[in-house]
Amino acid sequence: MKALAIDCRSINKEKTGVGNVLINILLRLKLKNINITLFFDRDIDEDEKSLFMDLGYNIEIIKCSNYVFWEQILLPIKVKKSFEYIWFPANTGSVFIKAKKIATIHDLIFNKSIKEIPLSGVITKDLARLYRKIFAKILAKTSIRIYTVSDYSKKDIETVYKLDKDKIKVIYNGINEKFIFESKENVVKENYILSFGSIEPRKNTKLMIEVYKQLLDEYDDMKDTKLVLYGFRGYDKSKLKELIKSLKLENKIIIYKYIKDDDLKELYKKSKIFCFLSSFEGFGLPIIESMALRTPVIALNNSCIPEIMGESGLLIDDLNIQRIAECIHKLYFDKEQCEKYVSNGIDNIKRFSWEKAAELISEDIEQIFNDG
Repeated sequence: MKALAIDCRSINKEKTGVGNVLINILLRLKLKNINITLFFDRDIDEDEKSLFMDLGYNIEIIKCSNYVFWEQILLPIKVKKSFEYIWFPANTGSVFIKAKKIATIHDLIFNKSIKEIPLSGVITKDLARLYRKIFAKILAKTSIRIYTVSDYSKKDIETVYKLDKDKIKVIYNGINEKFIFESKENVVKENYILSFGSIEPRKNTKLMIEVYKQLLDEYDDMKDTKLVLYGFRGYDKSKLKELIKSLKLENKIIIYKYIKDDDLKELYKKSKIFCFLSSFEGFGLPIIESMALRTPVIALNNSCIPEIMGESGLLIDDLNIQRIAECIHKLYFDKEQCEKYVSNGIDNIKRFSWEKAAELISEDIEQIFNDG
């Protein structure tokens, strides 16, 4: 039987980021007459293991806490000549594996200049960025197929790595079923703005905090409005914590460092507006999650965001604090415009489905195997 290895190191305990994308594909992947082995760098819990095995996957554990050593040395030793193909679904892959490679490169954020995307200031993150910059290029050049998550990312990969556009296929991400609005729900919006919190400069959390302060200072009708920042890992040791304290906003800004899907769903549903001020994205999953839960979105007009958002939210063209505050304030109290964005968003999210994504990947991998 034909054999495919899949690097599953990115499936972390929190099911976030590229690992979340992979697990949603694996749960729906349907490949005929292909023996699939999932490779992990750690033990996985029994429920997760049973789930994968019930779906017909084989599980291989190669324990190692150093992912560079795991990916470049240990995985090639384990794979050897046992597999015809290997899929690297998290931007990087081993240069020492002889099997034919399939890659997923979500975006080229790591390849941007420091001026475009500043360093995070966290040594491990910045070293990981350098690693991806080096090895993603090698993976792209040596893979027979590349999947990516937006037309914007496809064009970026094609241009930067000088690749044939036919080698790259766009597979949009989907929306988790947990984030689908139940029509029977009667949701009462609460007086807060929701946004994503991060120490990464490109996520512009500092900008969001400064915009929020501007709203409080300039508009009397916003005095009681809270700002909720979720997913804010590293907050306690960050300069942004000091900023919030210096602005005397500790009682106005609510921080969630890590949040479960069920709780995040409630935050999306009950917020009046979701603000996504990231300066660069490969896809922008929070945008469609917010749309799915019927909350209007304001975002910066850059990278893939217009492609993903369409006309289903408000795009802002500049980083001016006062201008962004004006846009938020206007939409916050414009019920008719909010309803229009919500209605457009309901139609827009029909483009994004994990079932469709898995189907497209399944068909493509089977074709690759058949073509040899």
